[in-house]
Amino acid sequence: MRGTNGRPRVIFSSPGSLSMSAGARLVNVYLEGQGDVFSLKGAGASANDVIVKGTTNALACYLGGGNTLTNSLCWAATGAGAAAATDGSNTFRNDTLVGGSQAAIQGMARNGPFPIPTCNCTAATDTLRNVIARSAPGGHDILASSDGTATMTFDVTFSNYATTFKGQTPSKDFINGDATDQTAAPVFVNAAAGNFREKAGSPTIDKGVNAAANGTADFDGDPRTVNGRTDMGADEFVPAPTAVTGVATGISKSGATLNGAVNPHTRPTSYYFQWGSSKAYGHFTATKSAGNGTIDVPVSAKVSGLAAGKTYYFRLVATSSAGTTQGKDAIFKTLSSPPPKKSHFSGAFVAKGSAKVQNGDAGVRIACPKNAAAPPGGGAKTCTGILTLKSAKKVQTSTGKRRIKLGEVSFSILAGKKATVLVPISSDGQNALAKTGKLKAKAKVVSQDGAGTQRTRTRSIPLKLKK
Repeated sequence: MRGTNGRPRVIFSSPGSLSMSAGARLVNVYLEGQGDVFSLKGAGASANDVIVKGTTNALACYLGGGNTLTNSLCWAATGAGAAAATDGSNTFRNDTLVGGSQAAIQGMARNGPFPIPTCNCTAATDTLRNVIARSAPGGHDILASSDGTATMTFDVTFSNYATTFKGQTPSKDFINGDATDQTAAPVFVNAAAGNFREKAGSPTIDKGVNAAANGTADFDGDPRTVNGRTDMGADEFVPAPTAVTGVATGISKSGATLNGAVNPHTRPTSYYFQWGSSKAYGHFTATKSAGNGTIDVPVSAKVSGLAAGKTYYFRLVATSSAGTTQGKDAIFKTLSSPPPKKSHFSGAFVAKGSAKVQNGDAGVRIACPKNAAAPPGGGAKTCTGILTLKSAKKVQTSTGKRRIKLGEVSFSILAGKKATVLVPISSDGQNALAKTGKLKAKAKVVSQDGAGTQRTRTRSIPLKLKK
């Protein structure tokens, strides 16, 4: 049975159980019912992108041996039920298992007759990768149980769980985790209502392990890997789009071009600029599309009909289904008539000949000269602008050898002061750095002072990994 990933799900609702036999595959289906809701009982049977809700004290998902469950949610919504139970050896990958007061997942190894299907084996191993396993209060997140003659083992890495329990024969039950696992509770959008999508700040975001076996999409149809690292659980957190307000260019007595950059983070994203003679704005440019990619997209919009010699404020706004992001405020001043006196502002610049990279960020020392002017009407003298890093030479990427944009960030520094600006380095840039520990970059600093005078300065700097 197969739906289409990312499209509305096939719905199966019944007081009975849906059972998949050997070699069968279930994709993009929602199941809800009483009793044992969903079972994979034949060797080679598998399911991907499945949501299972059990509404009684019984079991949501059962895997009977030689089965694989990926990118799926098993939820024992009421009572003492378990989210998942197994016999034999099975694989769980990028699943969210939310149990009742019994367990999130219970693995069983049975070498003898029982009233329900057993593995009839001497050893069974359940493999958990990128799994969130959480039970209700009083329950166990992972429960290993054997009949005393067989051995039950959980092999758990890159997963989120807190409580474990060994059953009737502890000497035959093993729950083997490692330092990649975490115990801090995941943060869901609304767990009580069954919304087990990750919320911003959840410890599970970007803490899974990347692997082809994870598949290409989560249970919402979003890319399985966002921001370079797979999440734990069935959901892949997609952040709201990034909106970086740039500087105005082409400034005349009556118009200017507003610039910025938008990163859609995989969701279809639109953008526009707010602008006006104060931070209340009051004007909007036309809404346009920034696409649904994963890299920064340069965007711009022209404004006209402005008054000569007047200061204007603007900011970039980007919106997707993941949320709305407002960029920082920026200003520019239209040309006066006659033209204003020549400014002495020399522009912010890179003040140190190298930068160290730590935790994916390059710390670049930027200085704001003392000759930066204050805003019209008074206030602090500052340099505001954008620092962009690009590779000075071609580097190897997944799409070939080319010069790449390493990162971009906005800054604001007081006149006569220096500050270390942290630039998030792209995944291609980090891969290039990892090979030799250093990478030559070209830094471009576009800045303006409080009066709106704009300057651009460049400098070549080596980036070095901090040991």
